[in-house]
Amino acid sequence: MNPRQGDIISGDPWLSVSEKAGVVWNEIGEFDLVIQLNGINRFNTTLYSGPSGNIYLPYQQGLYVAPSGAIQTWDSTTAQVIQVTGYTVSGSTVSIPNSYLSGTPYVVEFQAAMTYVCFRNPGGLAHTRPFVQGGICYPKRFRLQALDLFLRDSGISNFGNPGQISV
Repeated sequence: MNPRQGDIISGDPWLSVSEKAGVVWNEIGEFDLVIQLNGINRFNTTLYSGPSGNIYLPYQQGLYVAPSGAIQTWDSTTAQVIQVTGYTVSGSTVSIPNSYLSGTPYVVEFQAAMTYVCFRNPGGLAHTRPFVQGGICYPKRFRLQALDLFLRDSGISNFGNPGQISV
């Protein structure tokens, strides 16, 4: 627990996939995305207004943006953070009114299901089950990392908004 920021995502969750899990799970590999559908978390990300700006939120599963009070921007005349009113949300697209200059950064707070990246196979053999009926099942195992942390660590994005990740 960080005293200034609250809960911090840390540690490496794991994903084990049995060979009997089915066709879709058998095809899972490194750099695939896994969505924890019931794991709703609060996020915030910076978007930019205008035709060349990123206006898409990185997560779409379980996405919720509050109808008011969820977007702030910086007012350079008063040197304060202000609430944006009159914004629109359509799917994962968030737009602020045209009265803001093109390229204006704005922060959107939203809720969405956690998305993980299978970023590394663990070393060694997967755990074994000595009393398995039939053959020995060695599951695939992956370390997982939260998508936003993975993209920041990779230098791809400052929060995982590379122009809308469709999942």
